[in-house]
Amino acid sequence: MSVPLENPIVVLMLCATLSRNRIAANANQDLLDMKGLAKEHKTAVLMQCATDAKGSYNCTCKPGYYGDGNICRSALTCKEIFDRNVSKKSGEVTLLLDSKPISVFCHLGDFGCGDGGWTPVMKINSNKSTIHYDSQFWRNRSSCILPGGKTGFDFQETKLPTYWDTSFSNICLGMKIGNQLRFIVINKHAHSLHSLITDRKKRTTSLGRKKWKTLIGSQASLQPRCNMEGFNAVGEKLHQSQARVGITANQQNDCSSCDFRIGFGTGGQHDDSNTGGNEATRQPDNGDKHIKAMGVHPGAVTRDTAKFQTLKLKTSRIRTMSRRSQVYPLMFGSQKISVYCHMGNFGCGGGGWTLAMKIDGAKRTFHYNSHFWRNRNTYNLAGGMTGFDLQQTKLPTYWNTPFSKICLGMKIGHQLRFIVINRHANSLYSLIADGKYRATSLGRNTWKWLIGSQASLQPYCNREGFNSVGGSDSLASKARIGINANQQHHCDSCDSRIGFGTGGWYDDSNTCGNEASRSADNGNKHIKAMGYILVQ
Repeated sequence: MSVPLENPIVVLMLCATLSRNRIAANANQDLLDMKGLAKEHKTAVLMQCATDAKGSYNCTCKPGYYGDGNICRSALTCKEIFDRNVSKKSGEVTLLLDSKPISVFCHLGDFGCGDGGWTPVMKINSNKSTIHYDSQFWRNRSSCILPGGKTGFDFQETKLPTYWDTSFSNICLGMKIGNQLRFIVINKHAHSLHSLITDRKKRTTSLGRKKWKTLIGSQASLQPRCNMEGFNAVGEKLHQSQARVGITANQQNDCSSCDFRIGFGTGGQHDDSNTGGNEATRQPDNGDKHIKAMGVHPGAVTRDTAKFQTLKLKTSRIRTMSRRSQVYPLMFGSQKISVYCHMGNFGCGGGGWTLAMKIDGAKRTFHYNSHFWRNRNTYNLAGGMTGFDLQQTKLPTYWNTPFSKICLGMKIGHQLRFIVINRHANSLYSLIADGKYRATSLGRNTWKWLIGSQASLQPYCNREGFNSVGGSDSLASKARIGINANQQHHCDSCDSRIGFGTGGWYDDSNTCGNEASRSADNGNKHIKAMGYILVQ
């Protein structure tokens, strides 16, 4: 039986309460006091201001934005639109997605997935191969047909930046077959759908086969066994039934040859062209089915990494101010803290760099074993208001700021050198606090660049990254961020390192810099440096 498609599959996301608001201080993200600036410059992109009889300026946020008249912000999710009473009516709004304003259709209220604001992610037309199981769109960070994100549960396919840029706690899945539109909800916390799907690893859910069948209705059909459900649900054999989000089943007591599925981003036996709906053959519980649906995918967002949209004025003064390295007040949670922001290319590339830590390698404050790597406590906030000097500091940036790049600098005498790690993470804390080793691939020569011509490392092992430990002994050379090396062809007894938050052989008191002994390539070294860690 083939059911004609009248409307496509949609993927949306329910946005949950924002837990922390952060401001990245760079050329594209400035928090400005709009009242004071409007008085001088008369206009702001997100505000509308008027002068009263006494000459005072009173400002309100333009429709679709929220704030108190001093600061106006663009929402990141439809949940934020709903919770802040920007609107209670479903319709087109502008969200800040992947640092860009994008118009999307927000579904507000309970249409079948629970009350709140639901942010669109994808709409999948199962008659088309655009978002087939094997499509590149499940693996990449590219959008597809953005105009489709501005409409409701219609025929237009779309993939929005919310697929990789939005964290959530609930996912709403919907299928439309004819005039029938049904929804189910997966309660799942994740950084993004991309993080659940792109690596092709199976991640199970526990809705049960009956729940998945409600998407199709009375015509739903599944084989009785296997019932592999979740993300990247696929059998063991090539060309078997598969689903990026869904359930696969079999008539046999294993999952090696599944012939059935209900899901989104599907493919495989027996109709590989059905990319979203219900496929069932070989003794399913309700007969053979070839039902193609229009899929809806809404999900719930708990956004830890909210970014405020820049409030740009048409003045060269503001543009100049935002590109000058100096102290800026940044918001960390509800706390305003003054931080020295480094603007422009000082050695790590252009843009605005937010300071996280400064480490004096001659002091034990940030030794590898220090509790500061594992907790959410600050240290010497005053040190965060100065540049590349000798003051140590640890700022809330360490646990409160997401990034895509880390800038590492070492100062030895008057020499100051930098390297960059390209890495996406919710925070430095998320990479380091649990003590798990996470590899990087800069190479030993890049790490040696931090030290300069005096740099020295043993030739082997070269274990680099976060929480790099060069052996099982408690005194082994180690670095919270850095590289360990050995003179032997293994990593069990490393005697040399370059890094930040270091310790172990041979000088345990050297907490940032270069330690090298036993056949190192440039002789024995005991170089203590002043280290700087910034993020962007």
